Amino acid sequence: MGVPYAPIPGPASTRTQLEVGTCTDSGREPSKQVNEDAALARETAHGHLAVVCDGMGGHVGGREASQLAVETIFRTFDEAPPGLAPQELLAHAIRVANHAVFTKGQTTPELAKMGSTCVAVLTHAGGSEVAHVGDSRVYLITQGQAYQVTKDHSLVQRLVDANMLTPEQASNHPNANQITNALGMRSEVDVEVRPQPFPPAPGDTFLLCSDGLSDELGPADFLKILAPHPPIDLAARQLVDLANARGGHDNITVVLVRLPGGGPFAPPASSPDARLQTPIATPPSFPVPGGVAPTATLEMVAQPPPATPIAPAFVPPPVYPSAPIAADGARKGKLGLLVAIVVLLVLLAGGIFAALRLRSASSEPSTSPSSSDTEPSDSAAPAPTKKKPKPKPTAAATDTDTPSESPSESPSAPPRPRTTGGHAMPTTTLEPTTKSTDLAPEPTAKLGAPTSGADLSRPDDHPKTMK
Repeated sequence: MGVPYAPIPGPASTRTQLEVGTCTDSGREPSKQVNEDAALARETAHGHLAVVCDGMGGHVGGREASQLAVETIFRTFDEAPPGLAPQELLAHAIRVANHAVFTKGQTTPELAKMGSTCVAVLTHAGGSEVAHVGDSRVYLITQGQAYQVTKDHSLVQRLVDANMLTPEQASNHPNANQITNALGMRSEVDVEVRPQPFPPAPGDTFLLCSDGLSDELGPADFLKILAPHPPIDLAARQLVDLANARGGHDNITVVLVRLPGGGPFAPPASSPDARLQTPIATPPSFPVPGGVAPTATLEMVAQPPPATPIAPAFVPPPVYPSAPIAADGARKGKLGLLVAIVVLLVLLAGGIFAALRLRSASSEPSTSPSSSDTEPSDSAAPAPTKKKPKPKPTAAATDTDTPSESPSESPSAPPRPRTTGGHAMPTTTLEPTTKSTDLAPEPTAKLGAPTSGADLSRPDDHPKTMK
């Protein structure tokens, strides 16, 4: 039916006509005969507002959540002062609805997990604002084309964005109805609003729907039904009936908002969508609910070819290989793990080898006696230690040329001068440029009688006290 639309006061003061059609049905699923959808489209002081909400959380909770969300959004618009920015007002109203649904679920035990999706279109003099939360959708039919305006807040949509699923695979995915954002899930909600409004164009039609419709029908179906430019309320009923004929696995709700102007257009001659195999003109085999007029048979009238060719209504996106990408990523992950393990083993082996080298190097000085700690003595004399030894007498050195009288001489210490018959004999093993007194450590004198024949006038021949 036609709805009078008064634009925001401004230069344009003439009244225009918006065509609005609304239809909802519980679907054909026996377990979902309680309709949890809610929809409303009417004029407000800030423009014409259309809202569709799909409840969740059980039969009672879902119906309560969707109805509460729709009522709160329209009440917020009615109470808002004039002159507010339409885009900001639309987002604010949806946030207020989220707070109402969340508070209701927190204070009522039987409604603890209730929630709802939401899509809204606000049409004003400057264009049409679109906002949504969840997986309910908005489509725009313009110039013989059908475009999906919103993007689902769902798990499979994230997989599609990551090129892990194609749109065709996502539509048949078992987790297609797992949403990531909804009214009532949290105290605060992220409302996605288009940055710019859609400029008005004659005949443009906005289609708001719950997932019960978008799961069964596609853009090509919308063009088939809306191309002949039928009455808007009849077109809404045709869409719901076709979704039921395809299975009707969920509650189905649709709201159509058509701008004035425009007219019939030629639908695409063919479509790759397999769902179009269901005839549109087939009458439903189920009883029509009371208060709803029976669906008229829709006859597609052939239109003459347009002057300029119309592009196909729906171009399938390229098929992204989901499984190979995942397998290649797994292979790369295993290869990187193997390389990391090999590097770690190499570093560990190098560390162990360096530790062994360091340990062997530090143990070498302790095994060989130091030149400063060893002194030539008789075989009966004890070996010195690092502690201060008690002084005790030692036997005097003999005047013999036998080299075996100093067995404890350190091999690393330079040779000391020998005495024969009281005369010092120089050694012949020193380098020409090195003095024996520069290389040999200062000898420690032994307590007792000095060596016979020693020259006491030399500093090295005086007995010294061991430190």
